[in-house]
Amino acid sequence: MVQLLITVGICLGFFSCYGTALIPSSLSWRLPFALHAGIALTLAILAHLYLPHSPRWLAHKGRKIEADRAWDKLGVSNAEREKESPQSPALSDSRSMTELAVPARADRIAPVTPKRSVKVRMCLVPEHLRATFGKEAKKPMILGIFLMSMQQLSGIDGVIYYAPVLFEQAGLASSSTFLASGVSGILIFVFTILAVVYVDHWGRRPTTIYGGLVLLACMILMGFMYATDSVHATYGAGKWIVILTIYIFAVAYSMTWAVGMKLYASEIQPIATRATATALAQAANCISNFFVAFITPVLLSKSSYAIYFVFGGALFLTVGVCLAYMPETKGKDLESIGETFGGHRAGDMPVIRQLRKLGSTAMGKIRSGIPVEAIEMTAIGNRGA
Repeated sequence: MVQLLITVGICLGFFSCYGTALIPSSLSWRLPFALHAGIALTLAILAHLYLPHSPRWLAHKGRKIEADRAWDKLGVSNAEREKESPQSPALSDSRSMTELAVPARADRIAPVTPKRSVKVRMCLVPEHLRATFGKEAKKPMILGIFLMSMQQLSGIDGVIYYAPVLFEQAGLASSSTFLASGVSGILIFVFTILAVVYVDHWGRRPTTIYGGLVLLACMILMGFMYATDSVHATYGAGKWIVILTIYIFAVAYSMTWAVGMKLYASEIQPIATRATATALAQAANCISNFFVAFITPVLLSKSSYAIYFVFGGALFLTVGVCLAYMPETKGKDLESIGETFGGHRAGDMPVIRQLRKLGSTAMGKIRSGIPVEAIEMTAIGNRGA
């Protein structure tokens, strides 16, 4: 839902700028800012008034009455609530990680006034940080930070922020660039709806890997078109290929990385450290966003193709890491995901096992003096079987 609202904002941003572009004063850019700031303030107030805390988090903190109220507000059945209760085995296991982070001295501080509550929380910060960076939580936290960083380094915000520039670079008239950007915003919104509906059906790992491959192909194609001087404003099909590829990139991202990656980066975290780890991942996402926003116009001014290969390199790295280190979480509840992730090893992935098997076979045949061509034919035969 969050990503869906983001895409609504993207559409509003494109078309509000398109509608004010011809105003002959600074109001042409001040008015969209004021409009969006008003919407953001309204949503923030409504969220503060009506958005409940997570029932899981409340139950984990022992605030049962508030958790029950949140469940009632969300319309969750009693059977589902039982699965999330602090007494359930899965949740009890996940809480053990932070028991050292709740020392007995916190119970000896009474009464717990607001002032003392702050002091208690400050005393617990070192223990909580040790739990966050501990053995059980460190690996999912690092993967979450990596994925959220690479989500931005895929180049999506370079496409969204500078879509008019990219379309003008491809050869569109400046009067048409905002309209073309608005079309990309509509596509992003429509296909994000599909992603929200089917994200649990498709699974996290396939959408991340296959989506990454499509995004990589788009970036490499655009970089190649510009590097070979195949894009011209007045003739040839090059500019239309680039424009179509921008749209394909936006659609592919919206259906894969936009929704699934944010969910995955949060749901793999242990309950005890989920808030902190997710906050760090989101911070990494924002820092990467700033980097992309800063570096994109700089590279576009220096080279017509360099930025596409930079984003392509980041996509290639991400696909490789996900192939090796990203276990599937489809169909698992939040508590069992931690167990799955904790038992995961890079060598357990089918692709890694196949590569190791092929490597071992190749080394054995090389030692036996069998030509490399025979090894390649054997690999092809195994794939055919």
